[in-house]
Amino acid sequence: MKTFQRFALTTFFSLLSLVITQLPAYAQIKLNSVKLNSLKLELAEGGILEPPSLLKKVIIFTNVTPYCGFTAQLGELEQLYQAHKDTGLIIIGIPVTDFSPPMKDSSTDIKNFCTSKFNVTFPILKKTLLKDSAVLQTLSMHSGENYSGKLEFNFEKFVLDRKGMLRARFGSVTNPMSHKMQRLIKELLEEDE
Repeated sequence: MKTFQRFALTTFFSLLSLVITQLPAYAQIKLNSVKLNSLKLELAEGGILEPPSLLKKVIIFTNVTPYCGFTAQLGELEQLYQAHKDTGLIIIGIPVTDFSPPMKDSSTDIKNFCTSKFNVTFPILKKTLLKDSAVLQTLSMHSGENYSGKLEFNFEKFVLDRKGMLRARFGSVTNPMSHKMQRLIKELLEEDE
């Protein structure tokens, strides 16, 4: 009897392991809700991006800069935005001045750079220090053990589903047009609201 029990348990855990490894990464974790209503989203050109305009949207928050080796991702983010904005995707760029080289440009200058150089049409917020960005602090430090951790560099990408649940965090080296990111965005856009 003990041999059968050992075999049954071994088979069960092997199958369980197989099932878990086949699930998408975001399905393996406890999800955390981000309270968008309490976050102040000041636009670079002035005004506020009102939280109600983000309801039932798939959102990508990313820290951006015109001065780094990943700046070309602005064009790729715009390409992703254009491909999916009509089905509920919004991308929000947050210029953060913490990483080198430091930005001396105004928020408007940064927005104009993004628009003129990469044809960016998604919202760009006012530039900020990381410690002063409630959005990035909430996403990076208070989003549960699977996504928490300090922001390492520019162009980290936080993906929220239509319910405001943080579903993925991608580092700087992940191209916004990568298969992995595009597949996730498509899946989130197809989920029920």
